[in-house]
Amino acid sequence: MTLQGDELRRFQSDLDRIKAVTVEDNHLLVADGFGNFQRISKDGVALAAPFASSQGWANTEGMVIDADGMIVTVEDDPERMTWLSPTGQVERQINTMSLNPPLSEAQGIARDTRTGHLLIVDDMEGTNSLYEFSADGELLGTTSLLPYGRDPEGIAIRPGSSQVFIAFDSGASIAAFDYQPTLPDGAPPLPPESDCLMF
Repeated sequence: MTLQGDELRRFQSDLDRIKAVTVEDNHLLVADGFGNFQRISKDGVALAAPFASSQGWANTEGMVIDADGMIVTVEDDPERMTWLSPTGQVERQINTMSLNPPLSEAQGIARDTRTGHLLIVDDMEGTNSLYEFSADGELLGTTSLLPYGRDPEGIAIRPGSSQVFIAFDSGASIAAFDYQPTLPDGAPPLPPESDCLMF
């Protein structure tokens, strides 16, 4: 799609459905929400056969690629964040129900390329909030999104303009926010970077 919402092209994968998508290097990584993944080109050509997470079932709601090439997913059944190797081996997990407040319905996830911080939205069945994590999964803070919309499903960071965009199911709306990542006391503001992708 263009930024104006015009469709450029449409294609399928070998998975039964696509529940989450992210950019990995110069291609796409898609997930079916059942623990299966596939790499496809931006023109829709399968680059390899699908592969599965080593843990099997994974209700993947969103994913990003971190600086080390790890696949970071958010899941809402069971509730967790998972770091997988590029081949699908589970390397680390966080039970997001153990957080304060619990993150029970994680949907979209975005990664700030400047800091590695992860921003995750929790939908209306959870806290209807935005969660900020460090690159290694430490919870840095939460912000209620109730004043701005209900049932957040997607998020994107635009470091070039220090903005965050959050898509809400209720009202089919997208809200834009000024964004500065949580930094240590006394740290200077970060310089702007490139534009964003929302998945």
